Amino acid sequence: MKAPGIWDRLTRDQRLRASHGINLMARAGYAEDVGACYTLHRSFCLPYTGASWRALPDMWRVMLSNGTMKLFLVENRARPLGSRVVSFSAIIFVTDKFCLKARSTLPPYLSVQLARRYLWHQLPVLNREQVARANAGRRCVSL
Repeated sequence: MKAPGIWDRLTRDQRLRASHGINLMARAGYAEDVGACYTLHRSFCLPYTGASWRALPDMWRVMLSNGTMKLFLVENRARPLGSRVVSFSAIIFVTDKFCLKARSTLPPYLSVQLARRYLWHQLPVLNREQVARANAGRRCVSL
């Protein structure tokens, strides 16, 4: 009998890990992941207004599509589709003015503050060119 090849061993190992209830995979996130991330985020009961909750998925999609936000997530591949995201993180670069307010006067949960500003059309997020200029001249702060 022929010994199992590398592909057979890898898929067998993958099935064994999945059958034990946890199979974590970290990866970059995309616009298609916003719904799953939103569902997880809702479970934290953060103090968003109703309008902010409704705007949040759109804000994330806009920032992902224009490159002002990078999304990373962890999935448990042993779970059914639609409930695999167990953790996520987003990186954005913001204006110095917003960063100063965040350090001094803004209440907790900066994501809540960003959603409010998105609704006011005053999102303090830097685009790629602004980040490049800031990095060329001085430090740049990410949240």
